[in-house]
Amino acid sequence: MNQKIEGLRALAYGSLMCGLSTIFILASTFIPGTCILSLLLLPLFTTMVVLKVSYRYVLIYSCALVSISLIDPLNSLFIVIPSIITGLSFGVLIKKYIHGYYIIFFSSLVLLVLQIVAKYAISLLYEQDMQEIMGQIMHFKETTFAYIFYIFLFLVSLAQATLTYVIGTNELTKLGFTFNEKKNDFVRILITTMILLISSISLYFVNISLSYLFICFTLYFGVILAYYNFSYYETKFVLYLQIPLYVLSLLSFFVIASYVDKFISPYFILLIVLSEIIMSLSIIVWQKIIKKGIISESIFDKLN
Repeated sequence: MNQKIEGLRALAYGSLMCGLSTIFILASTFIPGTCILSLLLLPLFTTMVVLKVSYRYVLIYSCALVSISLIDPLNSLFIVIPSIITGLSFGVLIKKYIHGYYIIFFSSLVLLVLQIVAKYAISLLYEQDMQEIMGQIMHFKETTFAYIFYIFLFLVSLAQATLTYVIGTNELTKLGFTFNEKKNDFVRILITTMILLISSISLYFVNISLSYLFICFTLYFGVILAYYNFSYYETKFVLYLQIPLYVLSLLSFFVIASYVDKFISPYFILLIVLSEIIMSLSIIVWQKIIKKGIISESIFDKLN
């Protein structure tokens, strides 16, 4: 099922996916509430096209969808184009056999950038400040929401990317496509988390809102790192070290956060991530230096 199709078969396949996509584009244009279906299914259709046909047919498919969607420019700008680009990123990353963690993260970044572009497009075309409107809807002070606006957009993007990935992998697996979800990326995740943690703190001196966004990035990879830590086969070793680290980091967070400025307190959430990093480094020392073993899939129970 992973083999490419060419010629008339590829054109027919692209036309079929384009037809299905058109149904949901028209539905989202004329039937209120159906835009949610378009946001979830259009990336799936685009991913299937990327995986099954060559890029020239993908280009034809994408141009056809954008042309059809122009019957409603707003629908095209905020639903169709972002969905196509998301599907393209999903398809390319899956073809490269990139791990699911990174597919979700990079797709979230793509969606984040598109939402930022849409924000400025609305401001330019309609003279409306979406940041101010969203802040009012959620009852945030304008100055406070300005700091967390990018976090809000990223969390929305992450939720959409995750849901799309879950639905997409579930359906595409039935069609014979394979995904990289078991490969051991422990060391790479650890290094990425450490780099993001340092970047989050460093960016405080450059731009606070961007620094907050990097805290979110750090927490994302910190959760994955925690998954690896608790998957380590020597469960007692993890629990005896991790639980005291958790307790210490949480207590430190609540105590310190109560005494510092509210704009500084979010940084102390990173103490929890730091405890995960210490745990991961301990696993490496224990496994590589003390036990003279290797870091492979076999030491993580949930990867087997």
